[in-house]
Amino acid sequence: MDHDDLPFDLYGVSHLSKIDDNELALELHTHLQSIGKFVKAADLVSYISDKEVQKQFGLTSGISHATAKRWMHKLGYRWLRDQRGQYVDGHERIDVIQYRQEVFIPAIMAIEPRLNKWLKDGITSESSLSPGERHVEAWFQDEVTFYANDRRHSGWKQLDASIDPRPKGEEVSMMVSDFVSAMHGWCRSPDGIL
Repeated sequence: MDHDDLPFDLYGVSHLSKIDDNELALELHTHLQSIGKFVKAADLVSYISDKEVQKQFGLTSGISHATAKRWMHKLGYRWLRDQRGQYVDGHERIDVIQYRQEVFIPAIMAIEPRLNKWLKDGITSESSLSPGERHVEAWFQDEVTFYANDRRHSGWKQLDASIDPRPKGEEVSMMVSDFVSAMHGWCRSPDGIL
């Protein structure tokens, strides 16, 4: 009824792509996953040029780089920039968790009555101190680390792949650190230069 639905045209030329073969698609998925995180269209070109692979799937020749890109799309890959996942650097080690639960949190809870309470719009409610107690000012550290050539920023990514936490790099790095207080702002020297 509808000539456009036919897998071939009136002259007998097939409209089906070899990538529509589920066996070949599964084989290509497996091959790309075996390469690792940084796959490229040239990996498909190279794999399909192998005579054994061509024989296994009834192919008479290799594929072009343009065809490999179309096949990557068909296989669910897209050329994307890295999505920024969470860094993992040991915060969930057993000894760190134990320290946090048994030392750090109890210490913060012990000084909490001597800290200012922050309300809406940056207004504070002064802590009520017992005779002889002193007010405690909380200062927090903020840091960022820059790495030289830490990672690739774009590549072929599978659309349904999750964003994995990644370890901090081991390349040359520079850490910038500062301290901040809700009451006083960023930590500065008395002359305000540093």
